[in-house]
Amino acid sequence: MKKLTALSVLLLGIAFLAGCGQRQTTPGQPTTHAPAAQQQVQPTACKDEPEGEPVITSLSVDSGAIGTTLEINGCNLSGFEGDKNAWIENDQGVKGILHGEDGSTSKLLRIVLESSLCQKDVSYSGMPCDAWFSLIPGAYKIYVAPWGKESNKIEFTIQNSTAKTDQPAVEKTKVATLGTATTSIVYYLLDKPAGSPNFCDGENMDSIGYKAALTKKVTQIVPGSLTTEEKIKATLRLAVADSGSFGENYALTANTTFENGIVTMHSANGWAGSSIFYCAWKPFVEKNLEQFPEVKEIKWVSED
Repeated sequence: MKKLTALSVLLLGIAFLAGCGQRQTTPGQPTTHAPAAQQQVQPTACKDEPEGEPVITSLSVDSGAIGTTLEINGCNLSGFEGDKNAWIENDQGVKGILHGEDGSTSKLLRIVLESSLCQKDVSYSGMPCDAWFSLIPGAYKIYVAPWGKESNKIEFTIQNSTAKTDQPAVEKTKVATLGTATTSIVYYLLDKPAGSPNFCDGENMDSIGYKAALTKKVTQIVPGSLTTEEKIKATLRLAVADSGSFGENYALTANTTFENGIVTMHSANGWAGSSIFYCAWKPFVEKNLEQFPEVKEIKWVSED
């Protein structure tokens, strides 16, 4: 009888332990164990406020080839004077700046992955970039740092131009073409030896002299077989990034159009009274578009 009682207790104990082990798998209480890589959850919400802590909640895609347009969602993404920039960093800690395209806000940055990026922001120094960072296929991290405050970092993968993506069929064809066709982009920058006069400094407003000093010729090879409009926009975009003098927020090269021999340039809000900027910007555009015989006229349209 004692043996039977002991055996009954043992069986009841086993049944109890088995019940505890299955408690988390009963209907209505599913258990999911996320892989270790997914346990580092990114913020899903944030508050946009003046000079608040920058937060990235998501990227529109987590991988892409050179030329991909990427949208960064979050809060407090704008910096000094409304600058909207992001940074991309490789596993060695080398980083390059990504300038926000037209339409970017403090809650959404729209950037394009260029093949060559400056390692620092020279928007306000007036000096050309002296350290470049080339994006190659591999793992990176993307973040923002307005007002010197770094946000959380999101992992991103640069793919080969022929890598498969989830883009529509038309876009896949375009990406595949990038690996076989290239376009040479030529632009001109200010060649200003030490001690030379300022051309547009508030006292001297010498647009003619500025244009004449744009003699530093730079050539870059970009992927793809570009149309005339695409080549014009690429020329201005690369020239602006390399000049360190204008900034995309004011230059608005993404808005540039070309039709029937006419290039239409758009001015950013706040251009009124920005005579120093305009003194250099207009001749800068004219000089860099003189190489296009298709361009018969440059129109300047105010956004105000």
